[in-house]
Amino acid sequence: MKTYQTTIDGRRRRVTVPENDDSMLDAIAAELSPQAVAVIATRSNRSRQPTICRDLDVERQVQWFAERLIERLGGKQACARLLKELDA
Repeated sequence: MKTYQTTIDGRRRRVTVPENDDSMLDAIAAELSPQAVAVIATRSNRSRQPTICRDLDVERQVQWFAERLIERLGGKQACARLLKELDA
């Protein structure tokens, strides 16, 4: 586990996360359908929509997370295929 310092609502907080990205993605995959992950990844992917946060570090983190989710689904084509299934 890794612990980071951050500020939430103006207060300093410690946030602990797994060091291994795979364990986090495994937990997400266990709780969410592939289609739900595809929607989250797409909505989080800032290369596809305008920036909504002024903090560039936060934007980079959100982009990183979206990219990991898309990789976990099997890439951009697999993500697009899952999204297309939802439109059917």
